[in-house]
Amino acid sequence: MASEKTIERLTIYHFILKELQESHVLAIYSKDLAKLAHVKPSQVRRDLMVTGYAGNTRNGYDVVQLQAAIDDFFNFKDGI
Repeated sequence: MASEKTIERLTIYHFILKELQESHVLAIYSKDLAKLAHVKPSQVRRDLMVTGYAGNTRNGYDVVQLQAAIDDFFNFKDGI
């Protein structure tokens, strides 16, 4: 089970990812997502581990797939 703080940060990441999709951003690195969310990159990576989705060091996280993983984690049917 994820902590309350992790849940809060995942919600923040979700909204950031939605904005990135609307801006047609395809991928994002943990350091960039961390900067937007005002947390450390290592915290982003730990938080995202609970979704079961992993990025890679070469391309970062696929924005659409990561948002879908967060949707699945929260059991959203059509996003929020």
